[in-house]
Amino acid sequence: MSRKNVRSGLPAAPEDFYTPYSHDELAQSRKNRKLLTALNELDARLWQCVHFAENACECVDACEYTRALAYFKQLDIGDDFTPSSTNRMILRLRSEIVSTGEGNVPVTGRIRAFSKVLATYVQLLAEIHGTDDIIAVDRAGRSIVAMLTERQISCGDAETYEKYVEKTFDIMLKGLAGHFAKVYSHLLAKAEQQRESAKPKPAEPLVEAVKDVGKSLAEIKISVKKGVEKIAGKKRKGRKPKIKLDIQEAVWNIHERAGKLQSVRNMHPKGIATKENEFRYAKRE
Repeated sequence: MSRKNVRSGLPAAPEDFYTPYSHDELAQSRKNRKLLTALNELDARLWQCVHFAENACECVDACEYTRALAYFKQLDIGDDFTPSSTNRMILRLRSEIVSTGEGNVPVTGRIRAFSKVLATYVQLLAEIHGTDDIIAVDRAGRSIVAMLTERQISCGDAETYEKYVEKTFDIMLKGLAGHFAKVYSHLLAKAEQQRESAKPKPAEPLVEAVKDVGKSLAEIKISVKKGVEKIAGKKRKGRKPKIKLDIQEAVWNIHERAGKLQSVRNMHPKGIATKENEFRYAKRE
């Protein structure tokens, strides 16, 4: 008769742990190991995606769309034929959930950890850029977690449950693919727009610039000429020039001649010709 701990349902003594699997227990354990292996692989991939998604969110917040696009590219789910793709891992988990059967998933902390990282990943995808597809992904993710944690049969039979599982996973895969395509296009457009705005504006051709300068100078000359002609055409009313121009010119010539004489320069202590001394010397003229 085996001894068991009444509270926990576990064997009471250490030696009672060391017992071989029965045939049924061994078959169930193998089935659980396959599911947990698929769960662990997808969990590890989702942790990588969370890392890239966090970096993409930070770049979007900083309006660094080129870097955000580089990080977001790492979130591509891939295809059915690439073993390391997220798509292939999701399909493998779907197959193992169907094989295990509704309500037969083992109770383990790995399921709780997987549920939290899946919810975190979906939330980060929505933060990068919201789309209708990510809403569908979120609903499908909640349903998948229910498959892993539900202990009550709700579909009625294995065939109905299998169809439900496949439909739910198809919605998730389709939503992830649609969300990736839309967000990729959005970030690409933002990055191109940012690159265009950062480019220096091309300088105007030199020939055109010279033409513009020549045109401006010609316009200025015409304006000045018109202004001079306008001023010259005006006559001062009630006033006559005090001294005629020929007299002014004669006086100027006298001053120039006097300024060149040494005797005029000697009249100044520093030996320079001043207008005053020139006038004194030539006042008779």
